[in-house]
This record gives sequence, C-alpha cells and structure tokens, in this order.
Amino acid sequence: MVTIKDIADRAGVSAATVSRVLNGDPTLSVGDVKRKLIIETAESLNYQTPRNRLGKRLGAIAIVHFLDPAEELGDPYYVGLRLGIERRCKEQRINAVTVRRDQIGDQNSPGPSVRAAIAIAAEPSDDSSWMAPFGQNIVFADCTAPNRKFDTVETNLRDAMRETLTCLDSNGAKRIAFVGLGKELNSEHRDEVRYAAYCEWMREANRFDASMCKVSNDGGDRHWERLGYGLTVDLLDNVVQPDAIVAFNDGMAVGVYRALQETGRSIPQDVSVVSFNDVSVAQFLTPPLSTVRIPVETIGETAVDLLVERLRGRRVTKHVTLETDIVWRESSRRSTGL
Repeated sequence: MVTIKDIADRAGVSAATVSRVLNGDPTLSVGDVKRKLIIETAESLNYQTPRNRLGKRLGAIAIVHFLDPAEELGDPYYVGLRLGIERRCKEQRINAVTVRRDQIGDQNSPGPSVRAAIAIAAEPSDDSSWMAPFGQNIVFADCTAPNRKFDTVETNLRDAMRETLTCLDSNGAKRIAFVGLGKELNSEHRDEVRYAAYCEWMREANRFDASMCKVSNDGGDRHWERLGYGLTVDLLDNVVQPDAIVAFNDGMAVGVYRALQETGRSIPQDVSVVSFNDVSVAQFLTPPLSTVRIPVETIGETAVDLLVERLRGRRVTKHVTLETDIVWRESSRRSTGL
C-alpha cells in the first residue's frame, strides 16, 4: 500500500507537505509547480486516501426500501431520507444498492459483497427474513426495528408535538384539533407518537375532547391529502368547531387546507393550521404552512454513520434521537415572535 512517505520520497518534499497538499490545507505556502508535482505523483502511484480505503473495505450496503417507487414519489419525506443516505455513502466512497421489498429474495437481491443494510419504512408486520444475511449490521432509519438490538435513528416527535400545542395555546388557540393516524402503520397495538403526545398534552391540560381528534388507522395507501381532507370534513361536522388544527404531516395538511377553504373558513383567521415534516410544498401553500421541520436528510446521513461504526466493530447498540424545529409561517395566527 502506497504511503504519504512514498510520495514524499518520490517528489523530494517532506511527508508533512504531502499530507497538507492532499488534504487541501489553505494555510500551506507552496508553489503551484510543487503542488502539481505532489498531486501527480500521488496519482501515478495510485495513492488511496484513508476515506477511499475505508469504502473499499466496507464494500456495498443495501438500502432496503419498503415503499414501491410510486409510494416514495408520493411522499417527499422518504425521497429526502434516501437522498441523505446516498449522499453520505458517496462521501464515504461506499456503494449503495437500493432493494425494494418486492425484490427481496429474488435474483435482484443484494449479492454476497453487500454486508450491511439500512431499512426505510419498515413496519413490525413485515417479513423479517430479509435481515438474515446482514446479522447485526442493520440500521432502521426512522422506522420500527423488530427489537432493541438493532441501531435506530429517529426524531423527537413527542416533544415537538408538545411544543407545538403549547405555542398554539399561548397564542390564543383553545380548541385545538388533531387530524392524522391513531396507530402506527400496520400496528394494532402502538399509538402513533404524534397522536399519543397530543392526547397526553390535552389530558394534562384537562382539555381532551375525543370529537376534536379525528384519526385513521388505515394510512397504508399513503394518500395523505385525501386522508387529511376526509378527516377534516368529518371534524367540521362537530358542534364545537376548532380554532386550530395540527395535521400528521404536510401531505395531510394540504387536504386540511382544501376542506377548510371549501367550507368558507379562512386560514389563519378562522383556523390555524400546523403540520409536520416541512417538505418543499409547505412554503408554497396559500398561506404558507407552519410546520415542524424534521431533519430528514440528517437521519439518512446518521444511519450511514452508524452502519460504518458497526462494520468497524462496534458492538454496543445505539438509538439516536434527533431534535426538530418549528417553522412558523402565515398559516398560524400571531406566529411571529413565537
């Protein structure tokens, strides 16, 4: 293996100079001719940087995607997640191979050189046989792992919901409704975390009203706009009307907007609307949507980092939780100054 000292000896400079040139040190004072000589010498010797060598040692990883292409394109959140994974893999010189759930077990499955995997949109009810070739070298990126022995990356949606409700309340909203999922997708037992946090906050404030909480346990088709529209139409049939609505995600919020506008209600004069994800469409709605920004690409990048640690020999399981930010826009009353 070629070393920095080999390059230094061939170019007639110090090893420290070679290291600083190859690492792009902007403080190094060296002439263009010498800099070019060092770079060309390194290339002629086929020098591999530690990062390049790392990628070759790790081989390829599989992105095991439990959404089909149409489902992914219909939910920009998952597009951003995959792009974050692919970008970090590119930085680490790791080849990423995307495998869809309907390809698992057939001739398109990862080959023996693929030693690790990142799961996207996996659910507890999914067949876990795909996991066998990877052992512990699997990271679940913002989805449910079958047990706590696997690395996971998630966001703190519970506290994000509680902060959202507190801010709405402090700005005058007293009849805050929730529109979304009541259970985790494909789970009859676990409440969805945003829904659970909403109920928790409302009960603590002695303001829980089941009629203000419109949820579905059938979000499997991921037609978020249609689902949000239908739930909001149901909500607006209540005797008690909401003065704020928190939606499960931005796709549902689009449906909330349509239902409110069709019934002659103004946003935010009559009803404030806040959502989750902050996908690109949020800022272009009329009015622009207040939403909890989830660092989706950072989730993907962190999943790759955890996988690299596993492949380097880490044995202790990690569960990483990332924080969120609320982006206040014109869809919520008196949002400035929150």
